Amino acid sequence: MSERPPRRPPKKITAPYLERVAVHYLQRYTAPSEHLKRVLRRRIRKSVAHHGGEVADHEPALEQVIERLQQAGMLDDERWTHARVGDLHRRGASKRAIQSKLGMKGAPRAMVDYALSLLDADADLSAARVYAKRRRLGPWCLDEDERKERRQKHLAALARQGFSFDVARRVLDGEAD
Repeated sequence: MSERPPRRPPKKITAPYLERVAVHYLQRYTAPSEHLKRVLRRRIRKSVAHHGGEVADHEPALEQVIERLQQAGMLDDERWTHARVGDLHRRGASKRAIQSKLGMKGAPRAMVDYALSLLDADADLSAARVYAKRRRLGPWCLDEDERKERRQKHLAALARQGFSFDVARRVLDGEAD
């Protein structure tokens, strides 16, 4: 069995290097500023562990990079939050699940709440219908006997996605498109 080649040591952290890493990351992925800070801090920790120094010494450079990217328009938490809320809603995520996912990414809670408030009143119902259709739950289950015997499992699947009992019941009792 062949051995792995040794890993390259992490590069020494400088402000221009941090900015290049951040721009490269944003070219590949969209992210809120808090998530990008986490990514860059991970890089900083690896570099400091190898080259020595203190993580706190690089914090001002990190903040400057984030600020410059925000001023350049490459990092816009509000735009990202609105786009991500819409995307997750269209894919069948409940409001509760959207709040949780975006909170883990570091999106500000007030911004997420505002973006969710812009959705229509029956947003959870329409999202639950999308999710049920994708997973073939309720009226989208092809076999009538299977649908009746698995009703509790279908309710549980919708509940795990963050939909209320009322919404789940309305979707499972409704008609397919």
